[in-house]
Amino acid sequence: GYRPPPEHPPLAHALIEAGADIIFGHSGHVFRGIEIYQGKPILYCTGDFIDDYAVDEIERNDQSFIFTVEWGKKGLEKIVLHPTLIRDMQAQLATGEEAQEIATKMRALCEEFGSQTGWDQKDKTLIVSR
Repeated sequence: GYRPPPEHPPLAHALIEAGADIIFGHSGHVFRGIEIYQGKPILYCTGDFIDDYAVDEIERNDQSFIFTVEWGKKGLEKIVLHPTLIRDMQAQLATGEEAQEIATKMRALCEEFGSQTGWDQKDKTLIVSR
């Protein structure tokens, strides 16, 4: 599913409080929202990037991102997400309406965690910041 199981946010918060700089979740087959907790990113699930499964037309396990986390002297600056789509078992950058559809879904999921997002029309990337 597109939302983390109820036990994941408290665990992720505890890991950050214990000193982790980033939480990178995987294995959910679909991407989940990103939370910025105490200035540190929690990527609850990054979806599938390499996949030979059948595409689930509802959950869209063929959609994901290339995630780039940018750090500065004061900590996290932003996370840049490049929408991807798996076709013929190959991850490709999504284009046009597909890229925006994928980004729109992620924006809604991030907003549930209070994360700020913005679509960069020129670069076709989604920016997540605190």
